[in-house]
Amino acid sequence: AGTDFTAGPTSVSVAVDGITCVVSTATTTQIVCVTGARPSHTEPSLMVRFSDKGDAATMGHTFLYIDRWSAVTTWGGEAPPQEGESVIIPFGQNILLDVSPPYLQLIVIEGRLVWEDERDLAIKAEYILIRNGTMTVGDLAIQAEYILLRNGTMTVGTETDPFQHKANITLFGSKFTPELPMYGNKVLAVRYGTLDLHGKPVSPSWTRLRATASVGATRLDLSEAVEWAVGDRIAVASSDYDHAHSEELEITAVDADLQGVSVTPALRYQHYGAIETYSGRSIDMRSEV
Repeated sequence: AGTDFTAGPTSVSVAVDGITCVVSTATTTQIVCVTGARPSHTEPSLMVRFSDKGDAATMGHTFLYIDRWSAVTTWGGEAPPQEGESVIIPFGQNILLDVSPPYLQLIVIEGRLVWEDERDLAIKAEYILIRNGTMTVGDLAIQAEYILLRNGTMTVGTETDPFQHKANITLFGSKFTPELPMYGNKVLAVRYGTLDLHGKPVSPSWTRLRATASVGATRLDLSEAVEWAVGDRIAVASSDYDHAHSEELEITAVDADLQGVSVTPALRYQHYGAIETYSGRSIDMRSEV
């Protein structure tokens, strides 16, 4: 879709990845065409050319020939990767991660891996390396020991179209795990590549307590209304001399006025929630949430 097109299917030609897309209809604002078979893996491209105006400005938009991870046709007729196996996505191939795969030994991404924004997904790995590539994550999970993006792409949402589900990336390994040269172990690294991680905007991203939360409490009174949801995980900062008294909690309910949440597990430490005044000056002592 666009503006100021020349109407009529014979007045425009379209090519996707260099392959002719046969135009069926064309109006001044929309072109409909049928893509041809993609003979090989190439960098995505889009060309729209009008007989009376020349090439249209595509403004960076393109069309992706993409294969589903769950489809046997993606893997040459074989079953999708099984636990402990390694995966290579070559340059020019685009794969849509529509399921959470089993724990994998190695994932090398030289093409493009896009996470489908239809469900929660997760990645579990010892190494995630993006080199000259892009990683896009949606609401799925990957488990692996090594993930190497070399001249590839991995995306989990974009700035204009943020991911609406949960995407989990879990890194496995210890100090004894063999290191990748230059990168080490248990690492998420990007080299000459692009890693897009854009989650659903949350406002505010943090706030403060409105009242002190005592040991054993399962409710937090907040200083402002929040857009948080049941199932979200939050952290309450320590308000004493021990930073280790910060606590990670899960929201189980949200008040109707959005200024209080119920949490689990119960608090193990007290978290202060008051503003003190000394010598006429106010000092905000409230714990951050």
